[in-house]
Amino acid sequence: MALPKMKKLYYSISEVSRITDVTQPTLRYWENEFSFLQPGKNSAGNRIYKESDIKLIFLIKYLLYVQKLTINGAIDYIQELHDKNTLNETLNSFYTPKKNIENETIVTDIPVAQEEQRNQTDEPQESAKDMHSGIVKLLMKI
Repeated sequence: MALPKMKKLYYSISEVSRITDVTQPTLRYWENEFSFLQPGKNSAGNRIYKESDIKLIFLIKYLLYVQKLTINGAIDYIQELHDKNTLNETLNSFYTPKKNIENETIVTDIPVAQEEQRNQTDEPQESAKDMHSGIVKLLMKI
């Protein structure tokens, strides 16, 4: 599914928190841990997030909460995507809202994926290729 045309260029941290279901303190913490997550600041010094930042947050959330990677593991995985020039492709396929962001009714399948992960038996850690494949399959369900 294609991402609908965004109504806004920038989103506040509170909007991003609602969209991604990630708390504001967690978003600020991730900025310190993930060097590639660097939202801009407006003239008042408030964080402003672009669409690409929101996509990256969804990917980080998936890697940490669903795939159960450590922060360093998620950093390595995202760096690997960047090195292979597949990060933008992954980000573009990862976030597809079912409703317009402007209406603040965002539905994602991340919680569903977390429940599916809990219901599975313990399996060995997936390779990066398998994980990418899993991300794409999850997105196709959205």
